[in-house]
Amino acid sequence: MLKRIIISILIILAIFSIYYGAYKPLAKAQMFMGAQAHLPTYRTMDQLKSRFNEAFNFPSPIGQEEVIKFSLSQFENMVQNENQSEVASVSLTRYAEDKISKDNVVHLLQIANMYEVLYERFGRQEYADLSEEYYKEIKKIGSNLPHALYGLQRLYKKSGQEDKMEEVNQKILELWPEDSKVKNELKTLENE
Repeated sequence: MLKRIIISILIILAIFSIYYGAYKPLAKAQMFMGAQAHLPTYRTMDQLKSRFNEAFNFPSPIGQEEVIKFSLSQFENMVQNENQSEVASVSLTRYAEDKISKDNVVHLLQIANMYEVLYERFGRQEYADLSEEYYKEIKKIGSNLPHALYGLQRLYKKSGQEDKMEEVNQKILELWPEDSKVKNELKTLENE
C-alpha cells in the first residue's frame, strides 16, 4: 500500500514537473517567437503590444527574463532604425520600460541604451537624463560594472558634459589602468 502511494505521488510530481518545467516554458517561447516573427506586419503599437503581451503575460516559472531580454534587443534595433519616427521610438521604449525587472542589470542596460539612442537620434535632453538615470541604477547594483561606467562615459561625451566624463574616466582608470582609449580621452581633455 505504501509503495502505491509513493509511486502515485512520484507520478503526480513528474506530471507537474513536465507541465511547469517544459510545457509552460515551451508555450511562452512559442508565443514570443510568433510575436517576433510578425514584427514586419505590425502597423500600430497596439498590434505589437497585443502580440507581445501574450508572451509577457503568459504565466510560466521559466522564461520571463529571457522573453524580456530578447524582446528588448529587438526593440532596441527598431529604435535605432533611422526610418522609425520619434513618436514610435519613444512609445516602443516606454512600452519596453514597463516590462523590465528593475533589479536586472541586463534589462536596465538595454533600457539605458534605448534612451541613449533616442538622445543621439533626436537630441532631447530628457532622453539623455533617462539614460543617465538607468546607468546610475546599474551602478547602484554594482558600482564597478563596466557597462554602466562605459555607458555613462559615452553619454557624457555625446552630451558635452566633459567634467562628468572626466570623473567617470578617472574611475575607469582606477579599475582598469591599462585602458588606452580612456587615457587618450583624458589627454585630449587636458590639452583643450
